[in-house]
Amino acid sequence: MLTPVRFAAALAILTLAAPSTFAAQKPAKPAHKTGKSTAIPLAPQTPIKLFAPALPIGDALRQDLLAAASAGDIDRVKRYVDKGAPVDAAQKDGTTALMLAAKTDRLTVIDYLVTKKVDVDAANSYGFTALMYGAMQGYVDATQRLLDDGAGIDKVDKNGVTALMWAARSGHAKVVDVLLLHSAAIDVRDSFGNTALIHAGSGDVATVRSLIDAHANVRIKNSNGTTALMKATTRHHDDVASLLRSAGATQ
Repeated sequence: MLTPVRFAAALAILTLAAPSTFAAQKPAKPAHKTGKSTAIPLAPQTPIKLFAPALPIGDALRQDLLAAASAGDIDRVKRYVDKGAPVDAAQKDGTTALMLAAKTDRLTVIDYLVTKKVDVDAANSYGFTALMYGAMQGYVDATQRLLDDGAGIDKVDKNGVTALMWAARSGHAKVVDVLLLHSAAIDVRDSFGNTALIHAGSGDVATVRSLIDAHANVRIKNSNGTTALMKATTRHHDDVASLLRSAGATQ
């Protein structure tokens, strides 16, 4: 009978006789028997990349310039341009440093880039220009600065929308006033037949009043037959609807 003591002794002998798990293993001798090999093939080893490959110097400078322009860090912007970053540097979608500065109201960056002969009317893949970004964000000073620098006031994006339409659609009455002062086209239509006034029918009274005072046509219909009054009524903007009716809108 195998007593617990004898079992423990036998186990100790087997443990000492077994090769160490950590000992170096000798390669197995090839089998003399014919037939399929029982050896398990090793998976191919893929090297692990610890670091992403460095960007080319030109790409790194371009990205640094774009980040600095968006942040309004004029010192860094100047430093990167001095190092060779192109002033018309752009993101993959074509958004330039000037556009980033305009959409974040970075006036000193706008001024500097303009002195470096940046293309103020460059458009990205959506057709947006720096002026459109300033207008849609409601930045009066950025809009004024770009207009003073020669930005095309009636440029259109891929949907035919102008800076005035963007400002009107967003309810930025003060930007609308600046654009009207610079003779922005009032009744031009976008790809869907909307005018700035129809866009403004979304609800901002001051914007609608500015457009009416500039003699915007209150009776124009878009491609779906919708007028500014219809839009205001549908959205329950009673004050806008009342203003449009007082200007002669009937439907």
